[in-house]
Amino acid sequence: MNVLLKVTFTFLCGGIIWLAYSWGTANAHYVRVVNQIDSITAETTADEIRRIETSAERMQAMHSSHPHYEVTAGTFYESVAFASDNEAVKQAYLQRALESYKASASHREVWARTWARVFRVKAELNEFDDEFSNAVFMANLYGPKDEGVAKELVFTLMRNWRQFKPEDIKISIQQIGNLRDYARFKHIYDYALLIGETSFLCNLVSVNNIDVNGCKNTN
Repeated sequence: MNVLLKVTFTFLCGGIIWLAYSWGTANAHYVRVVNQIDSITAETTADEIRRIETSAERMQAMHSSHPHYEVTAGTFYESVAFASDNEAVKQAYLQRALESYKASASHREVWARTWARVFRVKAELNEFDDEFSNAVFMANLYGPKDEGVAKELVFTLMRNWRQFKPEDIKISIQQIGNLRDYARFKHIYDYALLIGETSFLCNLVSVNNIDVNGCKNTN
């Protein structure tokens, strides 16, 4: 019996040590990725990107079901995509970002902003399909009063409203309610001005009787 207890204790200790090592190593890779995401630009070399990418991959491999690690990896892939002037590279990294965000959402369904990342990248890939609509629905379900979700959805709507399904536009209108105060609405109005969609935004506000200050109907 003593031998059995010793063997069991040895296995338990080994498991604890391995778990601690695994978490510690994964976290070290996580910190490396986080600290370098914001520094990625068009001038970042392929070798530098590959080093960060290796850390992102090892971080994910060590804890494939860790939702925050998945979001962090997705953020890195998105950053590389938008820093690249090569369309094929951009599309490939956007697809990797999408897969990471979807994996995160599957492990932490209630995190509304992860679903917002999913529909944002889907829009960048010009994929306005059922998966896009589901991400919009889930983001609204778990973040009906979330300002971050509202901004992502309204900005995405203004860039792509012709591709939005009616149900997605309906949810977007609901989310504008989170941006009705002057400072928040001015932010989206200024963006609409920048991309030439003030008429659409102001008509949307007017037709749906959304009580906001600062919309100047351009019709």
